[in-house]
Amino acid sequence: FNALTESNVVAQDLLFATLDPTFRKVEIPKIGDVILADTVGFIRNLPHDLVEAFSATLEETREADLLLHVVDASSPESFQQIKDVEKVLKQIGADEIPTLLVYNKIDRLADNFVGEDGKVRVDRNENDKPVRIWLSAQKEIGLNELADLLSEFLENDMLNAMIRLKPSWGKLRSWCFGQHAVLSEEIEDTGDSLLKVSLPLSDFNQALKSNNLSLQEVLAE
Repeated sequence: FNALTESNVVAQDLLFATLDPTFRKVEIPKIGDVILADTVGFIRNLPHDLVEAFSATLEETREADLLLHVVDASSPESFQQIKDVEKVLKQIGADEIPTLLVYNKIDRLADNFVGEDGKVRVDRNENDKPVRIWLSAQKEIGLNELADLLSEFLENDMLNAMIRLKPSWGKLRSWCFGQHAVLSEEIEDTGDSLLKVSLPLSDFNQALKSNNLSLQEVLAE
């Protein structure tokens, strides 16, 4: 989190060193500004009362567009720890959110997973979708490649289109401007606003739902 956002958030080898989610804005190539949230760490057999206590940070997990599951690549228990986290994600209803495994601390491994071209290893599935990246945050190895993967993931969720909003849909128009998603605007003779927008489709769909609208109703022909 600190390496990506150039921050100095508390980072200790201690359970629950931080209990509240921490947010930082970071610029991602082709996407622009995104919000990165650092949540509380997950542990094995997380008690139900702790789930309730951490409801705020866990809510951020449920509402994320993408989860970065950071793994200590040097830990002999990494496989079991991944399973433990996946269990908690299912427990809190976040197991369907796209996830990228980030294997950190490759500087501690005999094979540092860096190719002859200087780029770190990225594993992809049969659909050529990235599922794992190997890096070292402390040594700042692989951070550029991670940013590229974030761009690749989030770009698929971006809506770049022309939308037409009726005068009575002013609340949605204001929301678009509030998200800094409007690239241009033209007011038509009918009073409709023709907007060129670029924003996450998932966020826009939520805004549409709160205004009782559908994507088909607002997309300009």
